[in-house]
Amino acid sequence: MKNKILFNCTTNLLGGAVKNAALFIVSVQGNLDFNWCFAVSKPVYSLLLNYNVSLDNVIVFDESPSRNNFYRKKLINIADDYSVDVIYTMAGPSYVNFKQFHVMGISNPYITHVDLQGLVIGKNIGEILKVIALTIYQSYYTLKANRWVFQTEESRKGFLFRFFKSRTNTIVIRNAIGNDFIDYFASKVENKIDVNNKVSILCPAAPFMHKSLHLIPDIAYSLKQICDIEFCFILTIDQSNALWERIKQKSIDLSIEKCITTIGSFSYKQAVSLYANSDIVFVPSILETFSASYLEAFASNNPLVVADKGFARDICGNAAVYVDPTNAVESAKIFYNLFNSQNLQNQIVLEGKRILQLSESQSSRSKKIINYLHSNLKYD
Repeated sequence: MKNKILFNCTTNLLGGAVKNAALFIVSVQGNLDFNWCFAVSKPVYSLLLNYNVSLDNVIVFDESPSRNNFYRKKLINIADDYSVDVIYTMAGPSYVNFKQFHVMGISNPYITHVDLQGLVIGKNIGEILKVIALTIYQSYYTLKANRWVFQTEESRKGFLFRFFKSRTNTIVIRNAIGNDFIDYFASKVENKIDVNNKVSILCPAAPFMHKSLHLIPDIAYSLKQICDIEFCFILTIDQSNALWERIKQKSIDLSIEKCITTIGSFSYKQAVSLYANSDIVFVPSILETFSASYLEAFASNNPLVVADKGFARDICGNAAVYVDPTNAVESAKIFYNLFNSQNLQNQIVLEGKRILQLSESQSSRSKKIINYLHSNLKYD
């Protein structure tokens, strides 16, 4: 008899977490080794509708179990009613203490490796205390799992150090991007920055303070002071979001509103065209686990600029230019140098391609996860 697995992504609500959950479901649809049941959030379900996959065994959650006891009980009942052998939560915590064997993916950097800068940046004292309280609460439910899956060695080390868990109960399986993304750019020529036209700098990020998007107006202002090249930072947050209102007002105050715009949140299907129409990818986040934006920049032949943090260097190596986003003047100088150095652009693009060739595909990543689940199945 086949073992039954409940794949839980009910707390995957934004950004890469939604994309990764949907792509995982797509990749395991043809796996016949197990009977699968999928508990998904509404954003994940909406993305699945773009793919030719069976939705018969997909159960949609209208709300996240994080703040709703009804949906927590619903998760428990699904696991019991389907008599599942193992539960895999892609992005923990699940906010549920399952009776069944539970493998949990952890991509929340506040739980694993946040530093002081990542904790306090862009927040007042009340917001900092709220984040601390939430992280303690999330950590409590994170520790209810039996095994944990991480995307980087740094996040695993942080988790083991903080919670004194055995390394043998953990595994690192790195992030990946979809084959459709890679295939689209495979036949494209390398991106060349044309300083005679407007330089488009894509900043693909959700509106979280640790993403450091609020620092972009200062960087744009400093760049404008030393650069006669036309440029524009393109953000991907909704205009109705409070963070965009803050960024927009700062841009107006600095008289650089033409240098910053937002296209609003985008779907994974739109990502290819966004990267194709950009000249540079900028990820100023000072707190990440493994942003797929790094890999997407590599695939799209776009030079990558990232915050100079250990997690970024661990993933990108020499395939990126590093800045301290809190130092607008120095960051502007680095951007200006990148604009004008074709050699530097070529070097980091070529290194990005090399790293991408060594990276996981969605299919290989899914196989590693399935193998790990299989190795941890508990039999009666």
